[in-house]
Amino acid sequence: MSTEGDSVDPDVLIGKRVGGVTASWLINETGVHELIHVWLNIEGLGGVRIHTHNGIRLDLSEPHDPYEMPELATQVVVERRAPAPLEAIVGQVIDGVSRLQAEGYGVRVGFVLNTNVGGVAIADVGDDLVIGSWPDPARWSAVEVALDEI
Repeated sequence: MSTEGDSVDPDVLIGKRVGGVTASWLINETGVHELIHVWLNIEGLGGVRIHTHNGIRLDLSEPHDPYEMPELATQVVVERRAPAPLEAIVGQVIDGVSRLQAEGYGVRVGFVLNTNVGGVAIADVGDDLVIGSWPDPARWSAVEVALDEI
């Protein structure tokens, strides 16, 4: 039986429905939002947190409460709003997962969740969580991310 904090292989998501999305955002003193974590509510698993850690990591975790970071003059806000490409797959079944790599380095940096309404790429780009539609050659080649063909 899986417990909170257990690592999740992205392939486990295949055949499962995305029930919802929650995101945590770092908001600095100028009001700029930076995505920190995303949680997918996955049928049969519950909350699956997506975060950066030398690539993208998935683990079983429920969204945390908002908190302040006064030492950085920032706050972390948790809300049921996430990047549009992820919102688009809520209610959809994940029918495939493809791996992503850093072009020229061969290091895995993320994956693509494929559904019948399209794909969503999730990658660790310089320790930033980057999420976007797939395919989108201009966006992903600009950050040097490509499909891992191995």
